[in-house]
This record gives sequence, structure tokens and C-alpha cells, in this order.
Amino acid sequence: MDAKLSKALGCLAFALSSVTAISVAMTVYSLIDDPFLKIIFAGAAVLLDVFKYLAWPVAMRLIIERSWVAATGLLFCSLTLGAVSGWATYDRLVGSINASKALHDALSGARAEQLTALIKKDSDFLAALGNAENKANVESAALRERGMITKAQELESAVFNRTDTQRQAAMDRIKANSYEISGIQASVVKASSVPALLAAILCAGFALSLELVPALILAILPRQKPEVAQIEEASIPSSVVIAVSENEQNTELVSNNSLLDVLMKQAAELPMHSKIKVKDFATKNRIGNVKACQAFKIAEELGAIQKTKTGWITAQPHLPLQSV
Repeated sequence: MDAKLSKALGCLAFALSSVTAISVAMTVYSLIDDPFLKIIFAGAAVLLDVFKYLAWPVAMRLIIERSWVAATGLLFCSLTLGAVSGWATYDRLVGSINASKALHDALSGARAEQLTALIKKDSDFLAALGNAENKANVESAALRERGMITKAQELESAVFNRTDTQRQAAMDRIKANSYEISGIQASVVKASSVPALLAAILCAGFALSLELVPALILAILPRQKPEVAQIEEASIPSSVVIAVSENEQNTELVSNNSLLDVLMKQAAELPMHSKIKVKDFATKNRIGNVKACQAFKIAEELGAIQKTKTGWITAQPHLPLQSV
């Protein structure tokens, strides 16, 4: 796989896993009342969510190395944490849709009726103000007929000033309430065009994708080939290491590849992932451990065998080398 593509997939997996980590942290945070425990358990949820994704590539490596117990434990923990994380993401999505629907139902129901009643009340109040002004006009006209012009003017001024103020306030309330009713009628419920069952299925599929995609990316990303492991001190006598230098070993194997030919032939005859022990090979061919390990290293470079955590295993069937 191309290095740039691997890097891009790794960044994508990190970004997607961050979404689920935040979702789990928010869910745990909302479930606990104690402020201190909220922070502690929310942080633990984030760490567990990170472990959930890192467990996949480690489990794949353990499966290749045939460490079945450890791989099964990691996969079980990862699947359990994935179920919790998926539920948290699903609950967030469905909860947001249901909250939007409940709010819209509440506003379009009781709130709309309340606003309509307030508008009617203010409309009736405006009609009452008009009647009051008409009555004041009749009274002021009667005062003028009796020659009491000043009192008529004072009555008109007092009544009209009061009714103008009250009329303006009532009209402002009617305008505000009408605007709010228009906003309620124009509001749209989240996922209103999608049936409830289909919305739930979509939310579940999205949550499942958030769990699987980062895990699959991390599982398929190519792992860097481990460097050739150092030979264990217990299997190589110190006197042999001191007596034979590395340059002399390389020269001997290049000049005579009969040991490598025997090892390649043995690896080709065995089933894939069969174990090959250095000590057994050295004893069978009557050579030292240092020379046997050198042959194993060259065979690994050729792809015939592979160094694992539990020892050497056959990698791919190869034809034995022709002796020089």
C-alpha cells in the first residue's frame, strides 16, 4: 500500500475515532451527577475508546502469531466497548431527532393556542379603547354645548393620551405574538421527511459505521516489518560469540550456502506457519547456534521463514537454493 494512502487512512481513522470518543464521553458525563466523578469517568471513557481501536491491529498480529487467548481477549473487549460506544452514538442521534419533534409539537400545540388567545385578548382591548374614545367624544360635546369648553378639552386630552399609549402597547404585543406564531409554523422538525423507523435504522447504520470503519482501517494498514531480533544470550555461548566475528560468519555463508539450502528446503516442505527451532536445526546439521541463526536471518530476508513472538515459523513455500 502506498505510504501517502496509508497516512491518509490513518488520519481518517483518527478523526472518526475522535467522534465516537467525544460521544461516549458526553454520554457518561450526562449520566453522572457528581461533578468530580463526571470528569473522571468521562476521561476513562475516552481512554477506553482509544484502546478499543488500538486493540484491533494488535489482535490481528496476535492471530498471525497464533496467540489465540490474548487475541480473543482483546477482540472481546474491543467488541464490548464498541457496543457501548455505538449505543452512545445512536442515542445521541435519535435523542436529538426526538427532542426536536417534541419541541415542535409543544410549540405548535399549547404555545400556539396561548399566543392566539393573547392576540384575541389584545384585539378585544383595542375595540374597548375605541369605545372609550367614542364615549369621551360624546361627553366632551355635551360639555361644549353647556359652554364648558376648557373642561371638554381637558377630558379629551386625558382620555386620548391614555388610550393612545395603551393602543400602541397592545399593537406591539399583537405584532410580537403574531411573529412568534409565524416562526412556529415555519419551523421544520429534524428528519421530518423521514419515517420514524427509517430514521432509527439510519442512525443505527451511522453509529455502526463509525465503529467499524476506523477499526477496519487500523486492521488493514500495513505494519512496519520488524527488525531482525537479537539472538538470545542464553542460546549462544559467550565463548562462541567472542571467538567468531560477524564478518567471518557472513563470508562463510556467502562462500558455502549448503546450510541455507538445507534450511530453505526444510521450510518449503513444511506447512505454512510451522515452527522451526534454531537448536533443533543446529543439532541436526552439527553446527553452532551462531551459524544456524545467521542462516535463519538470511532465510527470513528471502521470505522463507518469519520471526514471531513465539519463535521462527515458515512464511511461504520457496524452492531450495542451488548449491554454489
